[in-house]
Amino acid sequence: MEKLIWTGLDEKAFKPYKSWINKGSPGICGTYCAAVLTHFTVLRDTNHWMAKQDLINAFKKVVDDYHLHNGTFYWNVETGLNSVFNFENYRAKSGLLPDIEVPKLIDQYQAPVIVGTLKYLGSAYKNHWLIAYAYAYDEQNDLYFKVYDNHGKYNAVIPAKQTNAYVYLEPIQATTIEPSTDEIINEMDDFTKDIAIETNQARQIFLKRQAREAEERKKKQIFGKEWDEWKDMII
Repeated sequence: MEKLIWTGLDEKAFKPYKSWINKGSPGICGTYCAAVLTHFTVLRDTNHWMAKQDLINAFKKVVDDYHLHNGTFYWNVETGLNSVFNFENYRAKSGLLPDIEVPKLIDQYQAPVIVGTLKYLGSAYKNHWLIAYAYAYDEQNDLYFKVYDNHGKYNAVIPAKQTNAYVYLEPIQATTIEPSTDEIINEMDDFTKDIAIETNQARQIFLKRQAREAEERKKKQIFGKEWDEWKDMII
């Protein structure tokens, strides 16, 4: 790929999130993106470093465990962010056509935007949520995003044409006395205590079936290996 000239945020700001890796199955990429977007925003606004696991645990409830359907859609991520920010200082918004809107949003707010990729659009990430924070056009005028991918890369590059939705935080103009920095920090640190939502039944059924199948495979093992593995070794 030719060298691209990037517009947007410095990738160094996202290097600390390299270790924020979504390792579970099924994945919770929407949770990780919401957590990183929140962490980045609060750190930038207040210089306060929020606890990673507290953010992951809280957003998992409102992004991945709240709905009854399989998968996580842009409205799940948007609703989860709004349940945390509670329309104070920021409101989450979402939309389609990221290749048109995301560059405008990065320019306007100088802030990252969550973007979704799709398998049928040719994405190597398949159906996945990432955070775009810079964009560039190549010589053919094709658009690319630089992203945090929650798989261990904080500066991955993806074609914008493989994305189909986006979620971002819009600053809310204060009409009354703004809360102090301490009030904002205390509210964000305490939000995990206020989230009490029933878990996503579809996800729980999948996890229970996954655990049951793993236990059944373990029972069939002979000295730590399945019979087919022993046959292969003998043959």
